[in-house]
Amino acid sequence: MYNVYGTFLFLMVAYIISSGVLAANCEPGWREFKNNCYLFNKSKTNWRDARKFCEGKQASLATVTSLDKHNYITEQIILEDTSHTWIGGNDIGREGLWVWERTGEHFKFTKWHTGQPDNDKNNGHCLLMDAGYGFAWNDITCVNSYSFVCEKPSKTASTCQEVLISSLLKHCITDKNLQSFIKSLQKK
Repeated sequence: MYNVYGTFLFLMVAYIISSGVLAANCEPGWREFKNNCYLFNKSKTNWRDARKFCEGKQASLATVTSLDKHNYITEQIILEDTSHTWIGGNDIGREGLWVWERTGEHFKFTKWHTGQPDNDKNNGHCLLMDAGYGFAWNDITCVNSYSFVCEKPSKTASTCQEVLISSLLKHCITDKNLQSFIKSLQKK
C-alpha cells in the first residue's frame, strides 16, 4: 500500500512540475515582496523612458505606499549597488500634487527628505529615491538619467492554474503551498 501511495505522490509531483503549474510567483530576474514583483534595472535612463520600459514589461515604475515597501526597495537598491533610483511618483499634471503614475492616487505615505519637494528650479516633477539623502525622496527634473525599479503584481493562487487531483480535491499549486499540499495528501 505504501509503495502505491509513494508512486502516486511521485507521479503527481512530476506531473505538476512538468505541466508548468509549479511556477515561481515572479518571472526570472524579478524579485517578490508582499504579492508584488520588482525588477531593479541598473541601466540609467530618464524617468519617461524608464516608465516606458516598465510598461513594456506589463509593469509600472514602483509605487511606494508603505514604510515596509520603501525599506525593501532601499535594501534591494543597496544590494544592486545603485544609488539614485526612479520610482513612479510625479507632479507632472499639477505642481505640488504628487500622484502615483500607475494608479493616479495621491500620496498617502511619503518619505521626503528634509526640504523636499522643492521643485528643483521649477522643474522637479519626477520622484527619485536619492542615495545622497539616505534613500529619502527627492523631486528632480525628469530628464536626468538614473536607474529605476519596475513593479507588477505577482502570480498568486487566484491567478495560477488549478489542477484536478481527484474528483474531491482541487488545488492551486504554487511553490509556496506545495509542501502543504503534499502534507494534505499524506493525511488522506
